[in-house]
Amino acid sequence: MMNYPEHLIASLQLPDGTAVTIRPARPEDVDLIKNFFRQLSPQRKHALFMENFRELPQDMLTRLAAVDYNHDMVLLAMQLKNGKESLIALSRYVTTAFPDECEFSVVVSDEWQNSGIDSHIMNALINAAKQQKLKTMTGMFLASNIEIMRLVEHLGFAVKDSDDPTVKHATKSLS
Repeated sequence: MMNYPEHLIASLQLPDGTAVTIRPARPEDVDLIKNFFRQLSPQRKHALFMENFRELPQDMLTRLAAVDYNHDMVLLAMQLKNGKESLIALSRYVTTAFPDECEFSVVVSDEWQNSGIDSHIMNALINAAKQQKLKTMTGMFLASNIEIMRLVEHLGFAVKDSDDPTVKHATKSLS
């Protein structure tokens, strides 16, 4: 891939000693992403999509794996397990209709909750957005999703109510 952003590949160690690699998604990751979403609990899927998906729709799956790296970014947190990559978290931004703005989403597998990987993969996503000269990152999430609220507040996002009392809106200046 000519424009694959290798400079965004990073290795880190979680507080429990687990080695993790964060890297941009590639088209050949489609099955890895599909299996990752299959293994998420119904509650986690609902928190992410604000609706219930049993399977990730094919068009959405394709968009997560076939990234243009200029207008959108998908980062994968990978653990090497028995010589095979295992996807443990995914973060994504897509640019919006507003100049210099992007919207984020993040999901951590059920078994990796409270591991600290959410902060690492979101910081990597924020840095990728800054490198693309984006100025603002926004996101919407269910008001009942306390984990994401704590995460975005920890990362410096301003969290506000939306017109829908079940949804919160987070905004962070990237400049």
